[in-house]
Amino acid sequence: MAKKKKKKIMYKVKTKEKVADIEKKKEITKEEKFYWVRVAVAAVSALLGVLVFKLVGWWMFLYMMLLLLGWPFIQSFLIFKLPYQKDKWDWKQILKTGIGGHFFTFMFISTICFTLVSYPAWDDQLSNPADTYDIQIEGNMVYIADGTNGFVILDITNPNHRELMSSYKIDGLNAQKIFVADDIGYLADSNNSILLFDLSDETNPILLSKYQYSNSIASISVQGNLAYVAIGNEGLSILDVSTPSNPSQVGKIDGSISDVVVINNTAYLTDFNEGLKIVNVSDATHPIIMSTLNLEGQMMDLEISDSIIFIAAGEKGMHIVNSSVLDSPQLLGSYNSTANASSIVVNGESAYLSNGEQGISFIDISDLSNPVNITDDKLYNTIGPAYDLAIYNDYLVVADGTKGLTLIYLPEPAAEPDEIVATANKTIPFGWTWGIISLITVTSLVSAIKKREN
Repeated sequence: MAKKKKKKIMYKVKTKEKVADIEKKKEITKEEKFYWVRVAVAAVSALLGVLVFKLVGWWMFLYMMLLLLGWPFIQSFLIFKLPYQKDKWDWKQILKTGIGGHFFTFMFISTICFTLVSYPAWDDQLSNPADTYDIQIEGNMVYIADGTNGFVILDITNPNHRELMSSYKIDGLNAQKIFVADDIGYLADSNNSILLFDLSDETNPILLSKYQYSNSIASISVQGNLAYVAIGNEGLSILDVSTPSNPSQVGKIDGSISDVVVINNTAYLTDFNEGLKIVNVSDATHPIIMSTLNLEGQMMDLEISDSIIFIAAGEKGMHIVNSSVLDSPQLLGSYNSTANASSIVVNGESAYLSNGEQGISFIDISDLSNPVNITDDKLYNTIGPAYDLAIYNDYLVVADGTKGLTLIYLPEPAAEPDEIVATANKTIPFGWTWGIISLITVTSLVSAIKKREN
Protein backbone atom coordinates (compact mmCIF):
# COMPACT_ATOMS: atom_id res chain seq x y z
CA MET A 1 0.00 0.00 0.00
CA ALA A 2 2.86 2.32 0.82
CA LYS A 3 4.37 1.87 -2.59
CA LYS A 4 1.14 2.75 -4.35
CA LYS A 5 0.70 5.87 -2.23
CA LYS A 6 4.24 6.95 -3.02
CA LYS A 7 3.67 6.60 -6.73
CA LYS A 8 0.51 8.67 -6.46
CA ILE A 9 2.34 11.52 -4.72
CA MET A 10 5.12 11.51 -7.29
CA TYR A 11 2.53 11.70 -10.09
CA LYS A 12 0.91 14.75 -8.52
CA VAL A 13 4.21 16.55 -8.12
CA LYS A 14 5.12 15.80 -11.69
CA THR A 15 1.73 17.03 -12.91
CA LYS A 16 2.08 20.30 -11.01
CA GLU A 17 5.48 20.92 -12.59
CA LYS A 18 4.02 20.39 -16.06
CA VAL A 19 1.19 22.84 -15.39
CA ALA A 20 3.63 25.47 -14.17
CA ASP A 21 5.80 25.01 -17.26
CA ILE A 22 2.78 25.31 -19.54
CA GLU A 23 1.58 28.50 -17.83
CA LYS A 24 5.05 29.99 -18.07
CA LYS A 25 5.23 29.22 -21.78
CA LYS A 26 1.83 30.84 -22.34
CA GLU A 27 3.00 34.04 -20.65
CA ILE A 28 6.13 34.16 -22.80
CA THR A 29 4.11 33.50 -25.93
CA LYS A 30 1.77 36.39 -25.19
CA GLU A 31 4.69 38.74 -24.59
CA GLU A 32 6.30 37.59 -27.81
CA LYS A 33 3.06 38.21 -29.71
CA PHE A 34 2.88 41.70 -28.24
CA TYR A 35 6.48 42.32 -29.34
CA TRP A 36 6.06 41.08 -32.91
CA VAL A 37 2.79 42.96 -33.39
CA ARG A 38 4.65 46.17 -32.50
CA VAL A 39 7.41 45.33 -34.96
CA ALA A 40 4.86 44.58 -37.73
CA VAL A 41 3.01 47.83 -37.03
CA ALA A 42 6.31 49.73 -37.22
CA ALA A 43 7.07 48.22 -40.65
CA VAL A 44 3.61 48.97 -42.06
CA SER A 45 3.48 52.50 -40.61
CA ALA A 46 6.95 53.26 -42.02
CA LEU A 47 5.81 52.23 -45.51
CA LEU A 48 2.63 54.30 -45.18
CA GLY A 49 4.53 57.33 -43.86
CA VAL A 50 6.93 57.41 -46.81
CA LEU A 51 4.88 56.10 -49.74
CA VAL A 52 1.31 57.18 -48.92
CA PHE A 53 1.53 60.16 -46.55
CA LYS A 54 4.91 61.29 -47.98
CA LEU A 55 6.25 62.55 -44.65
CA VAL A 56 9.76 63.74 -43.83
CA GLY A 57 11.39 65.99 -41.31
CA TRP A 58 9.48 67.03 -38.22
CA TRP A 59 6.19 65.58 -39.47
CA MET A 60 7.82 62.18 -39.89
CA PHE A 61 9.33 62.47 -36.41
CA LEU A 62 5.96 63.42 -34.90
CA TYR A 63 4.29 60.55 -36.75
CA MET A 64 6.89 58.09 -35.45
CA MET A 65 6.64 59.32 -31.83
CA LEU A 66 2.83 59.12 -31.82
CA LEU A 67 3.05 55.49 -32.89
CA LEU A 68 5.96 54.73 -30.59
CA LEU A 69 4.25 56.11 -27.47
CA GLY A 70 0.57 55.75 -28.31
CA TRP A 71 0.25 52.46 -30.14
CA PRO A 72 1.27 50.15 -27.21
CA PHE A 73 -1.77 51.23 -25.21
CA ILE A 74 -4.14 50.82 -28.17
CA GLN A 75 -2.62 47.39 -28.74
CA SER A 76 -2.93 46.46 -25.07
CA PHE A 77 -6.55 47.43 -24.51
CA LEU A 78 -8.20 47.15 -27.93
CA ILE A 79 -6.33 44.24 -29.55
CA PHE A 80 -4.96 42.06 -26.73
CA LYS A 81 -7.72 43.26 -24.34
CA LEU A 82 -5.50 43.08 -21.29
CA PRO A 83 -7.38 43.55 -18.00
CA TYR A 84 -7.14 47.02 -16.57
CA GLN A 85 -6.66 47.32 -12.81
CA LYS A 86 -5.95 50.82 -11.66
CA ASP A 87 -3.81 49.85 -8.67
CA LYS A 88 -1.81 47.20 -10.52
CA TRP A 89 -1.54 48.76 -13.99
CA ASP A 90 2.14 48.78 -15.07
CA TRP A 91 2.18 51.34 -17.90
CA LYS A 92 5.97 51.30 -18.07
CA GLN A 93 5.99 47.60 -18.88
CA ILE A 94 3.39 48.10 -21.63
CA LEU A 95 5.38 50.97 -23.12
CA LYS A 96 8.82 49.36 -23.10
CA THR A 97 7.82 45.92 -24.41
CA GLY A 98 9.08 45.86 -28.00
CA ILE A 99 10.01 49.55 -28.07
CA GLY A 100 13.51 48.84 -29.38
CA GLY A 101 12.26 46.57 -32.14
CA HIS A 102 9.59 49.10 -33.10
CA PHE A 103 12.07 51.99 -33.31
CA PHE A 104 14.72 50.05 -35.24
CA THR A 105 12.19 48.60 -37.71
CA PHE A 106 10.52 51.96 -38.35
CA MET A 107 13.84 53.76 -38.93
CA PHE A 108 15.30 50.99 -41.10
CA ILE A 109 12.23 50.54 -43.33
CA SER A 110 11.51 54.26 -43.74
CA THR A 111 15.15 55.09 -44.53
CA ILE A 112 15.53 52.33 -47.11
CA CYS A 113 12.13 53.07 -48.66
CA PHE A 114 12.77 56.80 -48.93
CA THR A 115 16.25 56.30 -50.36
CA LEU A 116 15.36 53.68 -52.97
CA VAL A 117 11.76 54.53 -53.89
CA SER A 118 10.78 58.10 -53.08
CA TYR A 119 14.03 59.99 -53.60
CA PRO A 120 14.18 61.78 -56.99
CA ALA A 121 15.36 59.47 -59.76
CA TRP A 122 18.67 61.16 -60.28
CA ASP A 123 21.39 58.50 -60.17
CA ASP A 124 24.17 60.82 -59.07
CA GLN A 125 22.29 62.63 -56.35
CA LEU A 126 22.87 60.25 -53.44
CA SER A 127 26.62 60.78 -53.67
CA ASN A 128 26.53 64.16 -55.33
CA PRO A 129 29.28 66.40 -53.92
CA ALA A 130 28.43 69.26 -56.29
CA ASP A 131 26.26 72.35 -56.09
CA THR A 132 23.22 72.89 -58.32
CA TYR A 133 23.68 76.59 -59.04
CA ASP A 134 21.60 77.54 -62.06
CA ILE A 135 18.70 76.09 -64.08
CA GLN A 136 16.74 76.77 -67.24
CA ILE A 137 13.57 74.96 -68.31
CA GLU A 138 12.65 74.40 -71.94
CA GLY A 139 9.61 72.20 -72.53
CA ASN A 140 9.94 69.21 -70.20
CA MET A 141 13.72 69.50 -69.96
CA VAL A 142 15.70 71.10 -67.15
CA TYR A 143 19.20 72.25 -68.07
CA ILE A 144 21.40 72.45 -64.99
CA ALA A 145 24.73 74.05 -64.15
CA ASP A 146 25.67 71.54 -61.49
CA GLY A 147 29.05 72.54 -60.16
CA THR A 148 31.67 69.80 -60.43
CA ASN A 149 29.00 67.49 -61.85
CA GLY A 150 29.16 69.70 -64.92
CA PHE A 151 26.27 70.16 -67.34
CA VAL A 152 23.24 67.98 -66.51
CA ILE A 153 19.96 67.52 -68.43
CA LEU A 154 16.87 66.11 -66.72
CA ASP A 155 13.45 65.19 -68.10
CA ILE A 156 10.79 66.25 -65.55
CA THR A 157 7.70 65.22 -67.51
CA ASN A 158 6.82 63.30 -64.34
CA PRO A 159 8.06 65.59 -61.52
CA ASN A 160 8.14 62.72 -59.02
CA HIS A 161 10.25 60.49 -61.27
CA ARG A 162 12.78 62.63 -63.07
CA GLU A 163 14.88 61.01 -65.75
CA LEU A 164 18.54 61.79 -66.20
CA MET A 165 18.95 62.37 -69.93
CA SER A 166 22.67 63.15 -70.02
CA SER A 167 25.53 64.88 -68.29
CA TYR A 168 28.81 66.38 -69.41
CA LYS A 169 31.63 66.28 -66.91
CA ILE A 170 35.36 66.85 -67.35
CA ASP A 171 38.19 67.48 -64.89
CA GLY A 172 38.35 71.07 -63.76
CA LEU A 173 34.81 71.94 -64.90
CA ASN A 174 32.75 73.69 -62.23
CA ALA A 175 29.48 74.75 -63.87
CA GLN A 176 27.94 77.98 -62.55
CA LYS A 177 25.51 79.43 -65.10
CA ILE A 178 23.46 78.02 -67.99
CA PHE A 179 21.51 79.38 -70.95
CA VAL A 180 19.93 77.38 -73.76
CA ALA A 181 18.71 78.73 -77.11
CA ASP A 182 18.16 77.09 -80.51
CA ASP A 183 19.72 73.74 -79.52
CA ILE A 184 22.88 75.44 -78.29
CA GLY A 185 23.82 75.37 -74.61
CA TYR A 186 25.96 78.11 -73.09
CA LEU A 187 27.63 77.00 -69.86
CA ALA A 188 29.70 79.31 -67.67
CA ASP A 189 32.20 77.71 -65.32
CA SER A 190 34.21 78.95 -62.34
CA ASN A 191 37.31 79.22 -64.54
CA ASN A 192 35.83 82.36 -66.17
CA SER A 193 35.00 80.65 -69.46
CA ILE A 194 31.91 79.88 -71.53
CA LEU A 195 31.48 76.46 -73.09
CA LEU A 196 29.17 76.08 -76.11
CA PHE A 197 27.38 72.74 -76.62
CA ASP A 198 25.40 71.19 -79.44
CA LEU A 199 22.15 69.98 -77.81
CA SER A 200 20.35 68.69 -80.89
CA ASP A 201 20.60 65.27 -79.21
CA GLU A 202 19.77 65.83 -75.53
CA THR A 203 21.18 62.44 -74.61
CA ASN A 204 24.58 63.37 -76.01
CA PRO A 205 25.70 67.01 -75.58
CA ILE A 206 28.73 67.78 -77.74
CA LEU A 207 31.25 70.45 -76.79
CA LEU A 208 31.71 72.88 -79.70
CA SER A 209 33.96 75.61 -78.35
CA LYS A 210 35.20 77.52 -75.34
CA TYR A 211 35.57 81.27 -74.86
CA GLN A 212 37.77 82.60 -72.07
CA TYR A 213 37.31 85.73 -69.94
CA SER A 214 39.45 87.16 -67.17
CA ASN A 215 36.60 87.59 -64.69
CA SER A 216 33.77 85.44 -63.32
CA ILE A 217 30.58 85.19 -65.37
CA ALA A 218 27.41 86.30 -63.61
CA SER A 219 24.75 85.77 -66.29
CA ILE A 220 24.13 84.84 -69.95
CA SER A 221 21.37 85.82 -72.36
CA VAL A 222 21.14 84.93 -76.04
CA GLN A 223 19.14 86.46 -78.86
CA GLY A 224 19.62 85.38 -82.43
CA ASN A 225 23.32 85.12 -83.24
CA LEU A 226 24.44 87.21 -80.27
CA ALA A 227 25.24 86.11 -76.71
CA TYR A 228 25.22 88.77 -74.00
CA VAL A 229 27.51 87.87 -71.11
CA ALA A 230 27.50 89.70 -67.77
CA ILE A 231 31.04 89.45 -66.42
CA GLY A 232 30.84 91.40 -63.20
CA ASN A 233 33.41 94.18 -62.92
CA GLU A 234 34.32 93.79 -66.59
CA GLY A 235 30.82 94.86 -67.63
CA LEU A 236 28.84 93.29 -70.47
CA SER A 237 30.44 91.34 -73.31
CA ILE A 238 28.58 90.78 -76.59
CA LEU A 239 29.64 87.67 -78.52
CA ASP A 240 28.92 86.75 -82.12
CA VAL A 241 27.88 83.08 -81.93
CA SER A 242 26.66 82.67 -85.50
CA THR A 243 29.42 80.07 -85.74
CA PRO A 244 29.14 78.28 -82.37
CA SER A 245 32.46 76.57 -82.87
CA ASN A 246 34.20 79.97 -83.08
CA PRO A 247 32.56 82.72 -80.96
CA SER A 248 34.06 86.21 -81.06
CA GLN A 249 33.46 89.42 -79.12
CA VAL A 250 31.88 92.25 -81.12
CA GLY A 251 30.80 94.73 -78.44
CA LYS A 252 31.19 95.71 -74.80
CA ILE A 253 29.59 97.88 -72.09
CA ASP A 254 31.46 99.00 -68.96
CA GLY A 255 30.06 98.60 -65.48
CA SER A 256 29.61 95.95 -62.82
CA ILE A 257 26.91 93.87 -64.49
CA SER A 258 25.26 91.07 -62.52
CA ASP A 259 22.40 90.07 -64.86
CA VAL A 260 21.18 90.67 -68.40
CA VAL A 261 17.92 90.04 -70.26
CA VAL A 262 17.57 90.90 -73.95
CA ILE A 263 14.22 91.53 -75.67
CA ASN A 264 14.17 92.56 -79.32
CA ASN A 265 16.96 95.13 -79.60
CA THR A 266 16.93 96.20 -75.96
CA ALA A 267 19.16 94.85 -73.20
CA TYR A 268 18.08 95.24 -69.58
CA LEU A 269 21.03 95.16 -67.19
CA THR A 270 21.34 95.10 -63.44
CA ASP A 271 24.46 96.94 -62.37
CA PHE A 272 25.59 95.62 -59.02
CA ASN A 273 26.12 99.11 -57.64
CA GLU A 274 24.24 101.55 -59.90
CA GLY A 275 20.83 99.92 -60.34
CA LEU A 276 19.05 99.31 -63.65
CA LYS A 277 20.48 100.12 -67.07
CA ILE A 278 18.53 99.95 -70.34
CA VAL A 279 20.69 99.63 -73.44
CA ASN A 280 19.97 99.85 -77.17
CA VAL A 281 21.80 96.94 -78.81
CA SER A 282 20.41 97.28 -82.33
CA ASP A 283 24.05 97.82 -83.30
CA ALA A 284 25.90 95.24 -81.22
CA THR A 285 29.26 96.79 -82.02
CA HIS A 286 28.18 100.12 -80.54
CA PRO A 287 25.61 99.56 -77.76
CA ILE A 288 24.06 102.76 -76.42
CA ILE A 289 22.89 103.23 -72.81
CA MET A 290 19.42 104.75 -73.05
CA SER A 291 18.74 105.24 -69.33
CA THR A 292 19.91 104.41 -65.81
CA LEU A 293 17.71 104.12 -62.72
CA ASN A 294 19.56 104.21 -59.41
CA LEU A 295 18.10 101.76 -56.88
CA GLU A 296 18.90 100.82 -53.30
CA GLY A 297 20.61 97.55 -52.58
CA GLN A 298 22.86 95.24 -54.55
CA MET A 299 21.28 94.33 -57.88
CA MET A 300 21.47 90.55 -58.35
CA ASP A 301 18.84 89.28 -60.77
CA LEU A 302 15.98 90.54 -62.92
CA GLU A 303 12.87 89.21 -64.61
CA ILE A 304 10.66 91.00 -67.14
CA SER A 305 6.93 90.59 -67.62
CA ASP A 306 5.58 92.80 -70.41
CA SER A 307 7.14 96.17 -69.61
CA ILE A 308 7.42 95.53 -65.86
CA ILE A 309 10.87 94.66 -64.48
CA PHE A 310 11.24 92.77 -61.21
CA ILE A 311 14.67 92.99 -59.58
CA ALA A 312 16.18 90.94 -56.75
CA ALA A 313 18.09 93.56 -54.79
CA GLY A 314 20.02 91.66 -52.12
CA GLU A 315 19.32 92.85 -48.58
CA LYS A 316 16.86 95.43 -49.96
CA GLY A 317 14.56 92.68 -51.21
CA MET A 318 12.80 93.46 -54.48
CA HIS A 319 12.18 96.45 -56.73
CA ILE A 320 9.43 96.78 -59.35
CA VAL A 321 10.10 99.11 -62.29
CA ASN A 322 7.90 100.29 -65.16
CA SER A 323 10.00 100.38 -68.35
CA SER A 324 7.26 101.19 -70.84
CA VAL A 325 9.18 104.41 -71.57
CA LEU A 326 12.68 103.07 -72.18
CA ASP A 327 14.54 106.33 -71.68
CA SER A 328 12.67 107.08 -68.44
CA PRO A 329 11.99 103.95 -66.31
CA GLN A 330 9.97 104.56 -63.13
CA LEU A 331 10.14 102.77 -59.79
CA LEU A 332 6.64 101.49 -58.98
CA GLY A 333 7.19 99.75 -55.66
CA SER A 334 9.60 97.83 -53.47
CA TYR A 335 9.50 94.98 -51.03
CA ASN A 336 11.96 95.35 -48.16
CA SER A 337 13.25 92.02 -46.96
CA THR A 338 15.32 90.97 -43.97
CA ALA A 339 16.79 88.22 -46.18
CA ASN A 340 19.32 88.56 -49.00
CA ALA A 341 17.46 88.14 -52.31
CA SER A 342 19.66 86.74 -55.07
CA SER A 343 17.21 85.36 -57.65
CA ILE A 344 13.63 86.07 -58.70
CA VAL A 345 10.91 84.47 -60.78
CA VAL A 346 7.39 85.75 -61.48
CA ASN A 347 4.26 83.67 -62.00
CA GLY A 348 0.99 85.54 -62.51
CA GLU A 349 0.36 87.73 -59.47
CA SER A 350 3.07 86.08 -57.39
CA ALA A 351 6.82 86.64 -57.23
CA TYR A 352 9.27 84.25 -55.62
CA LEU A 353 12.60 85.42 -54.21
CA SER A 354 15.40 83.00 -53.42
CA ASN A 355 17.54 84.00 -50.48
CA GLY A 356 20.23 81.33 -50.45
CA GLU A 357 20.30 79.42 -47.17
CA GLN A 358 17.59 81.70 -45.78
CA GLY A 359 14.97 80.14 -48.03
CA ILE A 360 12.31 81.53 -50.40
CA SER A 361 9.99 84.52 -50.02
CA PHE A 362 6.47 84.41 -51.50
CA ILE A 363 5.33 87.86 -52.61
CA ASP A 364 1.88 89.02 -53.72
CA ILE A 365 2.39 91.48 -56.60
CA SER A 366 -1.27 92.03 -57.54
CA ASP A 367 -0.69 95.64 -56.46
CA LEU A 368 2.63 96.56 -58.09
CA SER A 369 2.98 99.66 -55.96
CA ASN A 370 2.62 97.67 -52.76
CA PRO A 371 4.07 94.15 -52.95
CA VAL A 372 3.26 92.13 -49.85
CA ASN A 373 4.82 89.01 -48.33
CA ILE A 374 1.85 86.65 -48.16
CA THR A 375 3.47 84.63 -45.38
CA ASP A 376 3.98 87.40 -42.84
CA ASP A 377 7.70 87.66 -43.59
CA LYS A 378 8.18 83.92 -43.11
CA LEU A 379 10.48 82.07 -45.48
CA TYR A 380 9.98 78.67 -47.05
CA ASN A 381 13.10 76.71 -46.14
CA THR A 382 14.26 74.26 -48.77
CA ILE A 383 16.57 71.37 -47.92
CA GLY A 384 19.62 73.13 -49.37
CA PRO A 385 20.49 76.74 -50.23
CA ALA A 386 18.13 78.12 -52.88
CA TYR A 387 20.37 79.54 -55.62
CA ASP A 388 18.01 79.87 -58.58
CA LEU A 389 14.29 79.56 -59.39
CA ALA A 390 12.15 78.63 -62.39
CA ILE A 391 8.50 77.78 -63.07
CA TYR A 392 7.34 74.46 -64.54
CA ASN A 393 3.56 74.11 -64.87
CA ASP A 394 2.29 74.27 -61.27
CA TYR A 395 5.72 73.81 -59.74
CA LEU A 396 8.37 76.16 -58.47
CA VAL A 397 11.70 74.56 -59.42
CA VAL A 398 14.61 75.35 -57.12
CA ALA A 399 18.33 74.96 -57.78
CA ASP A 400 18.92 73.67 -54.27
CA GLY A 401 22.69 73.50 -53.91
CA THR A 402 24.08 70.16 -52.74
CA LYS A 403 20.52 68.78 -52.57
CA GLY A 404 20.10 68.98 -56.34
CA LEU A 405 16.69 69.95 -57.65
CA THR A 406 13.66 70.66 -55.47
CA LEU A 407 10.14 70.98 -56.89
CA ILE A 408 7.50 72.82 -54.88
CA TYR A 409 3.86 72.41 -55.85
CA LEU A 410 2.12 75.77 -56.01
CA PRO A 411 -1.65 75.70 -55.54
CA GLU A 412 -3.67 78.62 -56.83
CA PRO A 413 -3.41 81.16 -55.40
CA ALA A 414 0.09 80.74 -53.99
CA ALA A 415 -0.20 79.29 -50.52
CA GLU A 416 1.72 79.81 -47.32
CA PRO A 417 4.86 77.71 -46.84
CA ASP A 418 3.26 75.32 -44.36
CA GLU A 419 0.58 74.54 -46.94
CA ILE A 420 2.97 73.79 -49.78
CA VAL A 421 3.74 70.27 -50.97
CA ALA A 422 7.40 69.79 -51.86
CA THR A 423 7.62 66.76 -54.10
CA ALA A 424 11.35 66.44 -53.86
CA ASN A 425 11.72 66.32 -50.11
CA LYS A 426 8.30 64.67 -49.73
CA THR A 427 6.79 66.96 -47.12
CA ILE A 428 3.03 67.31 -46.79
CA PRO A 429 0.91 69.32 -44.36
CA PHE A 430 -0.37 67.79 -41.13
CA GLY A 431 -3.71 69.37 -41.97
CA TRP A 432 -7.26 68.34 -41.16
CA THR A 433 -6.82 64.70 -42.19
CA TRP A 434 -4.26 63.96 -39.53
CA GLY A 435 -6.12 66.08 -37.02
CA ILE A 436 -9.29 64.01 -37.48
CA ILE A 437 -7.36 60.72 -37.33
CA SER A 438 -5.63 61.81 -34.13
CA LEU A 439 -8.92 62.90 -32.56
CA ILE A 440 -10.64 59.59 -33.37
CA THR A 441 -7.68 57.59 -32.05
CA VAL A 442 -7.43 59.49 -28.77
CA THR A 443 -11.20 59.40 -28.25
CA SER A 444 -11.32 55.64 -28.84
CA LEU A 445 -8.44 55.06 -26.42
CA VAL A 446 -9.98 57.16 -23.64
CA SER A 447 -13.35 55.47 -24.14
CA ALA A 448 -11.80 52.00 -23.92
CA ILE A 449 -9.93 52.87 -20.72
CA LYS A 450 -13.05 54.26 -19.06
CA LYS A 451 -15.03 51.11 -19.90
CA ARG A 452 -12.39 48.93 -18.26
CA GLU A 453 -12.34 51.12 -15.17
CA ASN A 454 -16.09 50.60 -14.79
